[in-house]
Amino acid sequence: MVVIALLLLLVSLVSVDLHGRLRQVRADRDATRFARTLRLAAEEAILRRQSLVVVIEVYDGYYTVYEANAKNEYYDAEPLLPRASLDHYWIDQIEFDDGSQQYSGEVIITVGPEGFPSSLLFHLVDRDDRRMYVRCDRFTPRVVWAAQPLEMPEVRAAVSPGAVL
Repeated sequence: MVVIALLLLLVSLVSVDLHGRLRQVRADRDATRFARTLRLAAEEAILRRQSLVVVIEVYDGYYTVYEANAKNEYYDAEPLLPRASLDHYWIDQIEFDDGSQQYSGEVIITVGPEGFPSSLLFHLVDRDDRRMYVRCDRFTPRVVWAAQPLEMPEVRAAVSPGAVL
């Protein structure tokens, strides 16, 4: 009887740990997919040599990539990628390189052939209060994600084509 009780206790401890670990893996995959979508949009804009629009609904966690027209409008366009969502994280805060912040609403990022027009830092939080950080860097297609807080990069000026350095 004692052996069976000890085995049941051991199995319950292992299953609780596995459940928590599985939840963490799913959440990390969620944040990684979000970061990859941002990077893919920037790389695609560079390859196409045209602007794309990434629409992020901060409150709901949905994000979509559209091809922008000449006026950078996307309303009637078909999405380039299927609409996706953050299922395990929510966007707690977005920092912009000009010092402003956004906590709710919709964020529209126009990504051009030169990459992201400004640096953005997304603070993601899951229900266990674990945090993930996703940063898009200005004038590059670079997107970085980490579990540790990320610093906002120094603001760099755009280099015009044909400029001599």
